[in-house]
Amino acid sequence: MIDAQASATTLLRAMADGRASAQVCLAAMTPNRVHAEELNAFLPVDLDAPGQAAASDARRHTGTEGVLEGLMVSVKDNIAVGAAPTTGGSPALQGYALAEGTAIARLRTAGVIFTGKTNLHELAFGITGENAFLGPAQNPFSRSRLAGGSTSGGAVAVAIGACAVAIGTDTGGSCRVPAAHCGVVGFRPTTGRYPDDGYLTLSPSRDTLGVLARAVADIAEVDAVMADDTVELHAVSISDLRLGVVRFQPIDPGVHSAFERALRQLGGAGVALNDVDLTAAIAADDACGFVIAIFETARSMATRAQLELGLTLADFSAKIADPDVRALIGNEAGPDATPATVYREAIDVHLPRLKSAFADAVSGIDALIYPTTPLTAPPLVPGDTVDVNGVIIPTFPAYSMMTRPDSMAGLPSISLPNDLVAGLPTGIQLVSAPGSDRRLLAMAEAVEAVLPPRPIASLELGRNSLWAHTPAFKT
Repeated sequence: MIDAQASATTLLRAMADGRASAQVCLAAMTPNRVHAEELNAFLPVDLDAPGQAAASDARRHTGTEGVLEGLMVSVKDNIAVGAAPTTGGSPALQGYALAEGTAIARLRTAGVIFTGKTNLHELAFGITGENAFLGPAQNPFSRSRLAGGSTSGGAVAVAIGACAVAIGTDTGGSCRVPAAHCGVVGFRPTTGRYPDDGYLTLSPSRDTLGVLARAVADIAEVDAVMADDTVELHAVSISDLRLGVVRFQPIDPGVHSAFERALRQLGGAGVALNDVDLTAAIAADDACGFVIAIFETARSMATRAQLELGLTLADFSAKIADPDVRALIGNEAGPDATPATVYREAIDVHLPRLKSAFADAVSGIDALIYPTTPLTAPPLVPGDTVDVNGVIIPTFPAYSMMTRPDSMAGLPSISLPNDLVAGLPTGIQLVSAPGSDRRLLAMAEAVEAVLPPRPIASLELGRNSLWAHTPAFKT
């Protein structure tokens, strides 16, 4: 019998050994897909997964299978897959067609089965997972909570066992934040590692495709294909690791306690832990991060609106359902738009300072370690501000405070599941130097083995808000 919650590598091995087929794996995940749809994780887009599975089994039968043959993968709806619409979860792009990009084509060639398009924060421009048009993806550990954004549906689909891997995008935490909120692994590569075609661009300086899965080894398999990277992962001894601990403030006391427990476990396993100060990097990001993001996003959307839809940016923004996203984009169409001179200063002065500060921070260590988010998953209606241990902070910057700076610096980072807090998952993030992606994944595998088992949401949770905490399926 196939366990739909098994790791991708376990499922791939079962198919390679003849103990399962793509059609059997798809059937095993079908009941979980129903639950994921109840949580609003998927869009009503039919990619003919049964037909893909039959074709996959035929390739394996004839010995022409790919390296990821039969792997069930969902794709965020700001990424093109075949001829399916790519709407960004927005009424502004209903029926919009985008050509499939290089990274997705590589996965297709490797034998991946694309099981569906997943829900997201509208236009991927947010961190909570809200969507005023489609409704939000609900957290698999509590329907009173959001899944996190913007790759919300993908995180739910992986957590609930509706697919083995989810492909998303990460501009400022959009793979790692929902991964942390849903108890799965979320990876952002070095900016530029994956081809940048075939998805709805926001900020070219920050954007990248990303991967969510149930284990680090799964991420590594998919990363190698998407990046066309033949470098093998070499096992890292946990006792050889030197990690720089960053203690962000403010932070929820429960999330803080879970992080400190993880540090004690890692220290007990032999990891060298030393505090690192990211004050300079955070200050530099404050000076450039949002300016670059909003300036580039507005221009990306203006170009698409004009050239492909025949609309002005103002007319395009008026079609956006979410009032916060509409206001952010619409403001850039008027007299209060970010001046080009401010953007140039951010790019030419503050961004180099940010990258330099991170280079100093990771010098002499293997990676930085800190919580992925300062809070557990937000409520279904999060509001404009949140209380973070007595400090009132706007919601967007609060949930992205620990993932924004490294994103803007272009660093590879990965969120790993940590302890539950009041029944909700938390995450721990590892961040390393640019270009060290395969080394980071190897380190993450070593850390993953020391951290608590991945929490697994009950399939009945969507109905009764119960949860189960059982050991992860080890490969």
